Amino acid sequence: MSLVDALRARAVFAPWIETWRALEAWQDRDRRAHLAVHHHYATLAAAPCS
Repeated sequence: MSLVDALRARAVFAPWIETWRALEAWQDRDRRAHLAVHHHYATLAAAPCS
């Protein structure tokens, strides 16, 4: 593959790669938020009731 072909391929796939990375970042944030909610409720469940 020549340099020109590589640059052309990158230009074609760059938007898809950026979309994929953004989706991964969104899923990671969503996963962290989900785990935080579980931690919150686990902390509440472990707290002594008075």
